[in-house]
Parts: sequence; structure tokens; C-alpha cells
Amino acid sequence: MWNTIESAPSGKLVMTKIDDAEGVRNEQPMNRSGNLWFAGEMYVYYRPTHWRELTEIEKMRIKNDAERKAIDQMESIQKLLS
Repeated sequence: MWNTIESAPSGKLVMTKIDDAEGVRNEQPMNRSGNLWFAGEMYVYYRPTHWRELTEIEKMRIKNDAERKAIDQMESIQKLLS
């Protein structure tokens, strides 16, 4: 269930989107800090219109992506040290 952006929690990763007269777009997990929105570590130059809680599958996908990136980095370092 999508909620209006005014009720979005601060400091918590949530799924966001823009849904206006131009249609639905920019659906992605983001984190709010005050009036600023971040996708990962990067600040975005727009304000979403809606948010919802992440599904369990989305949470697992984000966790697995982070783990995959960490493993890739460790493999790269091992290759450099060999």
C-alpha cells in the first residue's frame, strides 16, 4: 500500500516512487534524512510523491546485492595481492 510522502519515516529504507500527472516513475528504495532523499549514498535531486514498506523479497534482494558486491571486492583484492 502506497502512502503519501509526507508520512515517510526518517532514517529508514523504504520503496519510493513519483506518481503524478506524468505517470509513475523513479520507483526505487530510498532513505529520507530531513527533507533530503538518498538512493544508497547518493543524494537525489527530486522528491518522491509516495512511499511504502519494503517487501521481504526486496529486503533480501538488497541484502544479497550488498553481499555480492562485498564478495566481488574481496576477490579483486585477493587477485591484486596474488
